[in-house]
Amino acid sequence: MQVKPENIPSMIRRCGIPLTFMTTALFVVSLLSLSTRAQAAGWRMATDGLENDILDRLSERHPDITSAQDLENLIVEIGRRHQMKRIDAKLEGGVWVIYAEKAEIVSELEIEIISAQLKANILNSTQTFIGQVDTSSTGDQIKSIALKYMKKRGYPEATASVKRSLSGSNVSYSLKINEESPSVIEKFELGFRMPGDVSFSSKPGEICDEEQIVTSITKMETDVRARGYNQVKMELANITYDQTADLCKVYISGILGQKVRYEVIDVNKRFLIDDLFGDEELTGVDPTIISPDAMSAELARRYRNKGFSDVTVKGPDVQKSGDDEFVYVFTVDPGKQYFLQSIDFEGNTIFKEEELLEAMGMERGSKPINYEEIQAGVSGVRGKYQQSGYWEARIRDPGIGQKDRESGTVRLTIQIQEGLQRLLSTVTINGNKFISTEDIKEMIKLVEGDPLDRTLLVDIQQKITSTYISHGFLYADVTVEIKPTEAKRAIVIDLILNIREGPRVKIGDITIVGLTRTQEKVVRRELLFETGDWYSPEKRDRSRQILTRLGLFRSVQIVPADRQAIQNKEKVIDIIVDTREGKAGNVAFGPGWSLAKGWNYGAEASYNNFGGVGRQASLRAAISEEKDQEAIGTKTLVGRRIGTGYIEPYILDYPFDVHVNASQKAEWGADLWELSYGGEIALVHKINSSLFLDSRVSTFYGQKVAKTEGSVAKEADQLASDVRIGSTGIRYTIDDRNNLKFPSSGYTVDTELAWARYELGGDLRYFRWDVSTGFFQGITDNLVFAIGLNLTSYEGVQRKGDRLGILPPSERLFSGGAETVRGYRTRSLGPIVRSPKAVTKQLDANGNTATDCDVTFEDSFLDGTRRTNIKTELRHMLTDSLALTGFVDNGTVFLSRDQSKKFAKAYDAPVDLNADGLHPECENTLMYRSIEDNIGYEYHELYSNPDLLWTQHYFSYGASVNFLTAIGSINLAYGLPWREPKTQKCNEDDAQCNPRGKGGAHWLQRGEFHLNVGARF
Repeated sequence: MQVKPENIPSMIRRCGIPLTFMTTALFVVSLLSLSTRAQAAGWRMATDGLENDILDRLSERHPDITSAQDLENLIVEIGRRHQMKRIDAKLEGGVWVIYAEKAEIVSELEIEIISAQLKANILNSTQTFIGQVDTSSTGDQIKSIALKYMKKRGYPEATASVKRSLSGSNVSYSLKINEESPSVIEKFELGFRMPGDVSFSSKPGEICDEEQIVTSITKMETDVRARGYNQVKMELANITYDQTADLCKVYISGILGQKVRYEVIDVNKRFLIDDLFGDEELTGVDPTIISPDAMSAELARRYRNKGFSDVTVKGPDVQKSGDDEFVYVFTVDPGKQYFLQSIDFEGNTIFKEEELLEAMGMERGSKPINYEEIQAGVSGVRGKYQQSGYWEARIRDPGIGQKDRESGTVRLTIQIQEGLQRLLSTVTINGNKFISTEDIKEMIKLVEGDPLDRTLLVDIQQKITSTYISHGFLYADVTVEIKPTEAKRAIVIDLILNIREGPRVKIGDITIVGLTRTQEKVVRRELLFETGDWYSPEKRDRSRQILTRLGLFRSVQIVPADRQAIQNKEKVIDIIVDTREGKAGNVAFGPGWSLAKGWNYGAEASYNNFGGVGRQASLRAAISEEKDQEAIGTKTLVGRRIGTGYIEPYILDYPFDVHVNASQKAEWGADLWELSYGGEIALVHKINSSLFLDSRVSTFYGQKVAKTEGSVAKEADQLASDVRIGSTGIRYTIDDRNNLKFPSSGYTVDTELAWARYELGGDLRYFRWDVSTGFFQGITDNLVFAIGLNLTSYEGVQRKGDRLGILPPSERLFSGGAETVRGYRTRSLGPIVRSPKAVTKQLDANGNTATDCDVTFEDSFLDGTRRTNIKTELRHMLTDSLALTGFVDNGTVFLSRDQSKKFAKAYDAPVDLNADGLHPECENTLMYRSIEDNIGYEYHELYSNPDLLWTQHYFSYGASVNFLTAIGSINLAYGLPWREPKTQKCNEDDAQCNPRGKGGAHWLQRGEFHLNVGARF
């Protein structure tokens, strides 16, 4: 076979080398003169263009070149595995020598501009160049996109310069943009008359921002349509610029049509139109979509569904009620309203009338007849017979039935011809080798002798096919054959399932493309399959999700290298993992405001791909107002949090990550400042099994030093002291949610077991266990029921020294607020300590004070050592970025019986009421602290007495607005207290009650606003 030079271009095209792999592919063949009987020739790479393992694999797949097609296939393989700028093939000394030159790839793109928002948007617009082959026009294209966007946002005179730098085969571009002066709007020119009560949100003098102008036009169009105008259409026609004066004129074209309103007159005035139509259904009708004839038919239909089967609709009569408003008037004569008196069945022998009525969704009793419901009910009866094996059952539509005009009633008679029942006799399965007959029968769950539902046959076929495909039999084909035999009063069915398994498909070579900074092993180690495995669509899809969740890539695609491979039913399919890397670094700063803490400011810097292997490092810092703090003497503090973290993935190439973090914080608790610093090291193993997409198990060791600062009295009330904690433990998490943004199915589990021990470098001992879980169940596409549960407990608390084994304030659990029971202030639930305080007395006219001791009591929240929280929510997604939630929360926090005894023992000593030396009259007065409202239980008691969840818990309800983001939702909630548990003292004397919710005002004003960001539940 002689290959002519003029045929080379067509050969290159047949190679199928995508432009993403090559910018040019010069297929130069100097001595190509192969016949069909020619001797095979070997091949080798002349340049160091491929790694050794890839060369070895190519040598296995292409040992010799015996034809032009062999050479073409080799060129295609090289092009798939590496993005090449040039590939030459020459026959030298009987050996094909391949000369390959790697293409230069765009790996970095930096934008320098003053406006952060514009920078982010330009970066998003140009991210498609990352990972692509660099060309001579790439820089110009990037600059063109940026300047076009700048003009669109009101900066038509902006200039840009591009700097290109090369490192190996990686190209970096730096785009510097000078915004220059913005163009402002001089005036708007409208091609239609604006209604007087509609305003345009964009104004002259604002920046000529095309995006903002289009948004304003859309809003104006919505406002005009809401006022009844039909045929509304508005659009931005043009923007002209006066660059000398930095002004622009905006031209908006459009048409409003006429203002139309529908009006319905019921001549009998028997019932309100509102019973037929929802809010704004009439006024919101667009006559360009709903014609008068269609409106007339819809009116008649709705009246008939209310029982007015003789209804007549006249009109519309068109009346002009203003300069630009027309009213379409429909006159409706409903006639007599008919009620369904009875439904009779004829011909039914299998089912009782009650069963058929249930299948229809009907019940006995008089109600307005609705023929659409009747027709749906007839379909329900037909389906019931089908499910019971009566394939030929005929259920006749009863029509309008027997109408009695005098009584206004209708009797319906539904005639049934049942036919013969189909009973399953035998199930025969042919052609199956991989899946046993017993397993297939268990899968389809058909019982011989039972009625056979014909609709199940398609489901059976699809279920078997899907099972084979999931095991790599991509070309499996299942057909269902029915052999009926008439028997006495029935037809018995022999069901034959013919299975053509076809070849089981294996995964061939796996090629990773699109990487610029990231090493290839980072992708390969996350894949759930490798070369030689059976092809599994499920593992392919899960692998894509795992790679996406790494945070390194903005897009990942896993596709066959040859798009025709499945169509051609190939036994081995090569895979391409096509990645597009995201931006590895991130710097952020911004102010914020919290309902609990007031103003706060945070900054963060992170980089998640050091060395191209996914190493991550981060630094976060924040300061907060801590607006609820009490002054310590004359001093107030600023809250602060500083944290740093580092992740080393796949240590020593084993599937274990090392997480190291350190933090320092100062924040106001309920009564004291809590200051702490410490660090933790954890060994984390990700489990990407077929059962769980994202589950992790980890073991950790941590050190923490916690201190408190506040008044002497408050520290005594809280039994506060400095503490050092050395702890170790294990964590296990599962995240099976189908969507982080708005989960509609799946669940989450977060568990932790931690042991604090003296031997680990601390002076505190305990065992802490924590279990949190959330379940999500979709009701409709946009409506989800969710329930979350959290249980936390400290056991066996001990302390060095004379602290009586009391858990310090920094470690105690609290409840109330956004993350626990909404509707109550943060950290406001659970037990309190009631402490006596001497009252400062006023001087009398002679400058003397009384000699008796006056005492008052102050309450402080103690928090607890056990906590239970249960959240139930009904979530409704309005748009892709907004949802509404109704919720009911309940929970409590309390001291365990062991801790309660230790607190009581610590409070045995009387309070020194003259500690400040200002109350000598109280020197010998003995008063004691006491614990109140420690309402709790042992968890094992819930098995025998689940009512404790009602009697011992705080309850609240409310609603929230959820702003949906890719990492979770931002929730703004308003909760109202509902029910609070009461102690025996409270039941006997209202003065002994300590209400936690707001009181006194109107019930709607008793709630609390809460804000949380990126909540897991």
